[in-house]
Amino acid sequence: KKGAGAALMKSPALAAKIIREVCANTSKPVTVKFRSGWTRQSINAPEFARMAEEDGASAVTIHARTWSDGFAGTVDWEVIAKSKAKISIPLIGNGGINSYEQALDMMEKTGCDGVMIGRGCLGRPWVFAQDNPPETPQLRLNALKRHLELIDQFCQPQKALGKIRNHAGKYFKAMRHGAEIRNRIYQAETFAALRQLVDNLLDELLAQKPEEQGKQQADNY
Repeated sequence: KKGAGAALMKSPALAAKIIREVCANTSKPVTVKFRSGWTRQSINAPEFARMAEEDGASAVTIHARTWSDGFAGTVDWEVIAKSKAKISIPLIGNGGINSYEQALDMMEKTGCDGVMIGRGCLGRPWVFAQDNPPETPQLRLNALKRHLELIDQFCQPQKALGKIRNHAGKYFKAMRHGAEIRNRIYQAETFAALRQLVDNLLDELLAQKPEEQGKQQADNY
C-alpha cells in the first residue's frame, strides 16, 4: 500500500536506485528477493533480475508467484529458468517447496543455484532431510522438543512466548487430534509450561498400545 515490498516491481527504476544506494553504503554482499511480478499480466522477474545484477546485487531470490497470487497461486518454475538465463550471479528459487526431492527437482529443471524453503518448513524441520522420514506423532513431538531446547539455549523465550506457541502449533497441522493439541499449546502461560506439555504428550504417546500408535500414525496420511 505504501509502494514498498512487492510493489517495487511496478517501479523498477525506484528499485534500482534503492539497490544502488544500499550497495554503495555497505561492504557486505547485497541480495534481492522478489516475486514473478505484480500480477500474471505483468510478470517482469527476468528483467528485474538483470536490473538487480547491473545495479550491484550479489545474488537474487525469486518467489515464483506474483503478488496477486499470494501464497495460493501456481508456482511458475519457467519464470525462474528465464530469469536465470539473463544473469550471471547466483539465483535462488523459492515457492511451494515441501520436500528435499522437490528442491532438487526445482534446481534441475530451472538451473537455479539453490533453493529457499519458507512456509514449507514451519512445523516440519525434517523437510530438509534427504531420507524424508514418515511424519509420525513421535517424530513431531521429538522435533518440537528439540526445537524448544534450542530456543531455550539461544533466545529469551518468555519474551516471545506468543510466537513460540504459534510455531509449536504448526507441528500438529493435518494430524489426528491436532486441533486439541494446538489448543493446549496456545493455553500454555509460560515457556516452562509449554515444555512440560510436550514432555507430557510424549509420555502419553509412549504409554499407548502399539496398535493405538499405529492407528494414529495412519491417520496422518
